Amino acid sequence: FISGDAYFTPSFPDGAQKVSALWALEHGNQHIDGVVALDPVFLQYLLQLCGDVVAADGSVVNGSNATEVLLSDIYWKYPLGGDIQDAVFASVASGAFDRLLGGLGDIGFTNLFKIIKRGGDEGRLLMWMANEAEEDAVVQMGFGGALNADPTRPQTGVFVNNYSYSKLDWYLNLDAAKGEGVKNADGTASYPMTVTLTNEMSADDAAALPAYVIAHNGTADAPSQEMLR
Repeated sequence: FISGDAYFTPSFPDGAQKVSALWALEHGNQHIDGVVALDPVFLQYLLQLCGDVVAADGSVVNGSNATEVLLSDIYWKYPLGGDIQDAVFASVASGAFDRLLGGLGDIGFTNLFKIIKRGGDEGRLLMWMANEAEEDAVVQMGFGGALNADPTRPQTGVFVNNYSYSKLDWYLNLDAAKGEGVKNADGTASYPMTVTLTNEMSADDAAALPAYVIAHNGTADAPSQEMLR
């Protein structure tokens, strides 16, 4: 079991190194060569190339529904969680890569490269390698996921972590807008930021949410119906 707390940092390399250390603790100092992370949106991009897959429960997952199935529908369909959810996730991931590798000749390397690059550009495909030379190559390819550390090109980031362990993120829309900079007397610049969080859940869904979707972390504040509105 790898703690989800490893990724409380938005820096992927830092989180990946924590995952590596936790894995060694859990598995008798077993060394891992790297960590690769991809999200359901990237998986949906892949399915647009390689076609449908059938999940362990018989559901058809494809290039138009993968994100909704894996981030929302499965938690409603199997509200108790457990092995069946894990089996669906594993079967979709393995099925997609089996289809991808088996049909690579038809898909074409150019099309696959475009999808992989898009995943990297959007931060949906990230990698960390324990070997320094390999990690340098990953960074050069744009899959490193490190925070910007260049003082000449400052960036502002807004990061949200759902510590309730709920599955409510599907309904959250986050919009961040940076205003015009104002130069300060000391030569620095200040930028106003507006962050808008919108709950897009319907009233019907809020009234019928399974417990697994609402929250599973007893140390976090339990969500109230008022919060869900």
